[in-house]
Amino acid sequence: MNRIQIIPIILIVISSLMIKAALAYPARAAFASHYVIFWALILIAFCIAIIFGTKKKTEKIKEPKKLLFLIMSVTLYLFAMTYIGFFISSAAFMIGTMLYLGVKDKIALLTTTILVLGGIYFIFLKFLEVPVPSGILF
Repeated sequence: MNRIQIIPIILIVISSLMIKAALAYPARAAFASHYVIFWALILIAFCIAIIFGTKKKTEKIKEPKKLLFLIMSVTLYLFAMTYIGFFISSAAFMIGTMLYLGVKDKIALLTTTILVLGGIYFIFLKFLEVPVPSGILF
């Protein structure tokens, strides 16, 4: 077993505990328990695929600067979301990340951003009526 396989094993244990807890939900929360059990089983399946799909040798990260940039940009994105809201911070994050990763086609960049955020707007806000994070400013 290598170090890459430890995280999926930990996630399998946590998912198993989630399933055990969900089975103890009261009958009036049956839908919620089914939801938790379903996603825990999906996570377990992915973890098993990762465990058996990893190579014996771990590979080095080829571009650590890009990884560091992505970690820092996600952190900034989550911080910015509390101040300027979900849609503005998500648009800035998507455009900035795609530019940094080398997307040169401006039409594809804007189309992707508009379609993803438009899809989130209609699915979550209009259809499911689930609010997205709103910031202090918006």
